[in-house]
Amino acid sequence: MRGFERAAAVVFLGAVAFGALAVATGAGNRSVQADAPSATVDAFKLLQELLQTTEYAEPRDTAREAALAELAAVEADIQRMSQELQLIPQTEQARGQALYQQLQQRQQAYQGMSQQKSAEFMEFSGEQAAAVYKRIHEAVDIVAEREGYGMVFSTQAGGDLEITNSLNAVTQGIMSRPLMRFAMEHDLTDRVREELGYEVPVIEEPEAEVTPTAEPTIQPAEGGGQP
Repeated sequence: MRGFERAAAVVFLGAVAFGALAVATGAGNRSVQADAPSATVDAFKLLQELLQTTEYAEPRDTAREAALAELAAVEADIQRMSQELQLIPQTEQARGQALYQQLQQRQQAYQGMSQQKSAEFMEFSGEQAAAVYKRIHEAVDIVAEREGYGMVFSTQAGGDLEITNSLNAVTQGIMSRPLMRFAMEHDLTDRVREELGYEVPVIEEPEAEVTPTAEPTIQPAEGGGQP
């Protein structure tokens, strides 16, 4: 399900870029001086890093493995039924018809279950990302207040977009860079990371997406029980 995980991250980052371009420190709690300098923070990088720490990655891995195990059990059942169907002699048409209908129902249930598990994983990933962003927002507020900054813009540096496989991904990458030029000495990313207190995890190359195998094709041997 890593494909869904990646998609969830892209969608979430795009939403952050669109809806939270700047944060007034202590919004609603502290006053911000009008002449206070502005700063930037790469909230997107911090979010990606935090989501890869064991605190968040291990629960995702557990959820993914549990979902795949449930799907694998249904797959095995479908394979067993398909093999059994191929062995039914042509003289037992009624039995073959009944098993064929059961197999179709099982395949339909498998499709629904696969979609449900994918949706559940996407929701779980989204909830994690939202919780992480709240932590980052709070840490930015603390650092900016401590160092005397007023407005803090969430932006990424540079014009090289990491994901370019679709117009939507490119658009979100652009939206994550509302500031095209800014002074790096006023970038708070490293200081906010220290405030959050985590070590930057080693980001491994994405593994090939693990997806359930295709539904068994009902192709009984000649003389088999398919109606």
